[in-house]
Amino acid sequence: MPRKGESKSEAFVRLGNSRVARVLEQLRLLSQLSSRSYTHEITQALQVMYGVRDGVMELANSFQIPIAIAIGEEEVALAEMTNYVVTEKSDKPQFDTVVALAAALEALNKEDVPTAKGILKQALLS
Repeated sequence: MPRKGESKSEAFVRLGNSRVARVLEQLRLLSQLSSRSYTHEITQALQVMYGVRDGVMELANSFQIPIAIAIGEEEVALAEMTNYVVTEKSDKPQFDTVVALAAALEALNKEDVPTAKGILKQALLS
């Protein structure tokens, strides 16, 4: 809700910035599950990644923005440059998808959020 004297647009920017920062922090915390302190099966890691993907898809739908537009060309180019390109869409995990998700987790673990976002966004395009 806008504060007194604040426009709806100003409230959107204020709240959006705060909420995006919290989401990125939670993604960083999720990436810590890939450390040696925990053990997991690839299917468990994929369930986490699919949950994040579904949340991003839901967000794009709530703003009525096609996911390909929401992601942007720069991130697609980054994914292509880093060879984390998912080439086909399937209900079953593909090797390229697993590689992309693992790379995104690795980038988050190194606190390289822009790279992780680019990789995840490219994986969502597939």
